Order: sequence, then structure tokens, then C-alpha cells
Amino acid sequence: MLALMNSCGPFNKLLKLPIGSDALKRFKTNFNGHVVLPGDAEYEKLRRVRMWNPQSDKHPAIIAQCKNEQDILRCIDFAHQHHLEVAVRSGNHSFLGWGTTEGGLVIDLSKMKGVEFNPLKRTARVAAGTTSGEILAVTSQYGLAPVLGECGSVGAGLVLGGGLGWLSGKYGATCDNLISARVITAGGTSMTASENINPDLYWAIRGGGGNFGVATSFEYRLHPVREVIAGAYCYFQVMLMSKVNTPENILFIFTLCNYCRMFV
Repeated sequence: MLALMNSCGPFNKLLKLPIGSDALKRFKTNFNGHVVLPGDAEYEKLRRVRMWNPQSDKHPAIIAQCKNEQDILRCIDFAHQHHLEVAVRSGNHSFLGWGTTEGGLVIDLSKMKGVEFNPLKRTARVAAGTTSGEILAVTSQYGLAPVLGECGSVGAGLVLGGGLGWLSGKYGATCDNLISARVITAGGTSMTASENINPDLYWAIRGGGGNFGVATSFEYRLHPVREVIAGAYCYFQVMLMSKVNTPENILFIFTLCNYCRMFV
């Protein structure tokens, strides 16, 4: 058994990996990406999901930042061998903490990036770790955009939870704009899912709740974007305070007004 100490605030947690040190060493040797363990310098940062809540404050035994599909297959096989719970993340925006696990293996796809853009067909095939901002940086040159979230750091895997973005009012949810995806199943089979190929899997991954496999790439339908008129409704609760003209309240109003201008 390999025991690793991890310092977490005022408490120390002992994570016991049901993995022999030799097995872990072989896993790291055959891995093309980067493996992060408790005690490593970047572990504390990488173990957290971006959208934090108390129930997502977990401590995975291994964070595997995959470089390609071979790494993902290696992770799945390793998790089977050592009976590890698996969590998968791309943009790491899951408020429910689906991108992490307590004592299990995190398959981190954030390093798997790439955009294959076809302006004539108005489509883009993107690697799972690509963010909406990175996709838009390529497609916006042709006046086209995907329906992917409301901030640039959202991952391409948003579709697996349905997905809503700034264009959803006109073009539907992210899952309505998925043409196809590449998925590696829990059995280690890599397959395409589309309306005509493996249609049941295609249905399931479009907001079906997960646990159907690890999606490695997505083909999205793009839409023309010309003029954009946007805004935000803000409720100035501070105005209801008895002493509005305090320096603190004035600073709050000034900051909030500047924030609102970002969306106009």
C-alpha cells in the first residue's frame, strides 16, 4: 500500500492508495501526459473544481492530465485494475463537483486541445479540453460562433449536461447543436456517436447525465453572429439602505455599474 500525506488547511488527511508503488510507477512511465499526486506542488490547485461548493471539496488519489486517447485508455484500464472511482473533467466548471472524486482517479482532459474548423459547412470539431473562448477565437474570424456557455473558460464538454449559452435563445441548447462525438466507453472501446452512428449513445450523451463513457472530441454546428445587443438586469439593494452616501456604498455602486457596462 502507498500512503501519501496531504496538507489541507488546518487538517492533515492521509490518503491511502490501494495501489502498489511499482504499479503506480509503471502507470506514470507509460503515461504520455502528466500525473499529479497528493503532495505534488500543483496538487492543491488541480484537485479543486472551478465552481466550488462544500460537497465538491474532495481529494483524488490521482489526477491524470491526459495528452491523447491512449492516455485515457490507460486511465480506464488502471481504474479497473485497482477499483478506483473515476471522475472526468474538461473545463472543470461542474458546480456539483463531477470533475473530482474522493480517493479516486481524475481523468483531466484540459490539456487535450484542438479546433478543426470548416467555415463552408459551418462546423467545428474540437478536442474535449478546448474552451469556448479558444473555439471562438478561431471561428469568430468568419463571423461564426458555437452555442457554448456564457464565459470563455467553459469547456467543450458542456454539451454532456445539456448546455446553455448566449445564443441559446435563438439556436437552442448546446446539445441541440452537437453533430457527433468521439467517446471511449468504460469497456475501452472508442466509437463515434451521431444521429446515424450509435444513435442511442448519441441521445444519451446530449444531456443524459453522464457515466456513458469519456468523450474525447465534439463536432459542433456553428451559427452566424453579426450585431449583438445584450444587457443585464441589476437590483441595487444598496439603494434601500438608510445611508446610501457612505464611501463603501458609493464604491459598490461604481463597481457594479462598471460591471454592467461589460454586457451592454
